[in-house]
Amino acid sequence: MASAWPAYLMALGRAMRDAGGHAGIRSMDAFTGADGWFDNPIAYEEASRAAEHILAALRPVIDPAAAGVVDPAAAEGLGVLFAKGVLRVLSNPEVGGEIGSGQPALDLFLVLPPRDYPMTGTPSL
Repeated sequence: MASAWPAYLMALGRAMRDAGGHAGIRSMDAFTGADGWFDNPIAYEEASRAAEHILAALRPVIDPAAAGVVDPAAAEGLGVLFAKGVLRVLSNPEVGGEIGSGQPALDLFLVLPPRDYPMTGTPSL
């Protein structure tokens, strides 16, 4: 059976696009707000909430030991560490290298707008 994570990523993207787009339209009272939701703080917040809601709903509810986890402390902090690495690459095309399993960093610059991505801060919940 194939991994389900690509479908989860598509679900997250769809929910973020739809929530952000509709919030952009409503908050700007204009259809042009749908395309620019990523730069609209109100619409971005709604897109973020959509993603957080889906991730919370998908969170495993079984006991970590029952899932085969033997050393939870060994993985602590890896999420933020990897996120900062990705943000570093997104902020600086000179970094080079790869992201994840062979994704050249430069490919991301071809589709993402240039911007400074903060390396610190806490996500809103």
